Amino acid sequence: MTTLTDLIATTDWDRGFDPHLDADTPIPIIDETMLRAAGQSGQAQGDVYVLIAGPGVTPHTEPGDTFDRFDVIEGQDQRNPHSLYRLDGNATLRPGPATGYEFDVATLHIEPGGVCFLLHPEHGGNGIGPGTYVLRRQREQADTIRAVAD
Repeated sequence: MTTLTDLIATTDWDRGFDPHLDADTPIPIIDETMLRAAGQSGQAQGDVYVLIAGPGVTPHTEPGDTFDRFDVIEGQDQRNPHSLYRLDGNATLRPGPATGYEFDVATLHIEPGGVCFLLHPEHGGNGIGPGTYVLRRQREQADTIRAVAD
C-alpha cells in the first residue's frame, strides 16, 4: 500500500501536505471495476472529478501519451494544485475535452497493473487503478458559469 510519505519520496511533489492528514495511512486504490460494481460514477478530490464513461461523460477514443506528472489544476497563484502522477504500469493521458464540454480536462487510461495518484496539499491522495476516466473540473455559477478556482 502506498502512503503520502511514499509519494513524497518517489515523486517531485514538493508542497507537503496539511498537518491534519496522516502521511503514513495507506491510500486506497479505486478502479473502474470497483466503481461500476458499487454503482458509482467516479471519485472526487475537492473540485476535481475522476469519472468513468456514462451519460454526459465521454472519454477520448484516440490514444493518449504516457506521462509521469500532469497538473490537472495548477492552482491559483501556484497554490493548491491537483497533480496526477503515474507510478506503476502503463497509463496514458490525452488532454482536452472529448466532446467539447469545457470543464473536461483530459482522458486518463490506466492499463491492468497500473496505478496513478492524484495529489493535493489539503486533500492528500486519491489512488486510481485500471480503467478509462475523464478528469473534470467542478463548475460554479457566479455572474457566469466558470471553473471553481482553487
